Amino acid sequence: MALKHSLPLAGLSLFLTLGAMPALAISGFAGPFAPSNFTFRSDPSEAGNVGADLNTTNAASGEVTLFGPDDAFNSLGTTSTYSEWTITIDSTRAGSVSFGWQYYNEFDTTVGNDGGGYVLNGTYFELVSNSNLNQDPNNPQISAAPVVLNLVAGDTFGFRASSLTNTGGEGVFTVTNFHATPVPLETDALPVIISAGFMGGGVWLKRRKNTKQ
Repeated sequence: MALKHSLPLAGLSLFLTLGAMPALAISGFAGPFAPSNFTFRSDPSEAGNVGADLNTTNAASGEVTLFGPDDAFNSLGTTSTYSEWTITIDSTRAGSVSFGWQYYNEFDTTVGNDGGGYVLNGTYFELVSNSNLNQDPNNPQISAAPVVLNLVAGDTFGFRASSLTNTGGEGVFTVTNFHATPVPLETDALPVIISAGFMGGGVWLKRRKNTKQ
């Protein structure tokens, strides 16, 4: 009698076990957030003639640096420009992300001219601008607390280094300690798992009954 119900109970046990499993955090730009899944661009494209670069050497440890444009050529000396690194959020990336930041501009002494922050669905959220206080690369401005965001499938998310005048030295915006926590498994997979478990149990019991007959 106990064996008769063992398979459905096993399916229920699997459901409860998986339901209790926490989501696995991703440390650094890895897996679904690997650098190869992001797109880098400058706007306008001519702004990339000077500055407007990206360094992903330490991406695996959660650190990526964006260099803002600094191109006074092509009549861009009074044009607002930016460097941007973005990714489209799909089901494997949906969930929460957190990161810190550092920023400096060694040469630009115009307060607020350059800055850095994140982009969500085309909207730029500036986290820092050059303050004319900590322009030394060895003494950058540093985030006081991590930035935490919840992302859903269909979002476009990324980081930006901006310049209001595209002159005066490139702003250097570094993302630090990037972590991502995907949506827990039960939101996507568990309805399928439990259905499969009980369907399998039903088939097994039916075959057992037919065998006895």
